[in-house]
Amino acid sequence: NIAVYKYPYKKDNLSILIPQEIFKKITIKKFDENRYVDVNFNQADENAITGDLIVEFGIDCKFDYKLKVYAFKYVTDESEN
Repeated sequence: NIAVYKYPYKKDNLSILIPQEIFKKITIKKFDENRYVDVNFNQADENAITGDLIVEFGIDCKFDYKLKVYAFKYVTDESEN
């Protein structure tokens, strides 16, 4: 059984496949009761439609390093998109 999790690496074309059994614990940051993402907008100047959109989220994974499992790195090329 292999689950696929996408982590926001700097390279958009990179995925890592690992067996679900290696995860000991996954903790997701909670900002409020039902909110797991924090979004803010920093206005650039007096023009209210330009600025920076800031999205924050947090995932902490604990792994069972004693398990002997394989991880696979999958890199897509431009022709697959």
